[in-house]
Amino acid sequence: MARIAPLRHLAATDLVTGETVYLGPNGDWTRDPRRALGILDAMTAELHLLDAEARAHEVTAPRLTEAGTDPVP
Repeated sequence: MARIAPLRHLAATDLVTGETVYLGPNGDWTRDPRRALGILDAMTAELHLLDAEARAHEVTAPRLTEAGTDPVP
């Protein structure tokens, strides 16, 4: 039986506010995890992580989190 990968979000820390932000579907950052882009596969996750690392002028500490485990503001 195939194992289904959990839905993940890309989270990071906003450099200006210090708050946790999530990558949105349009490449923007949102504080609301319900508006975050859902990531299903490892390749897509890796590409988004690399992109977030390149955006070090906006965010720091990019990381993947399981959807549904983040506190809702």
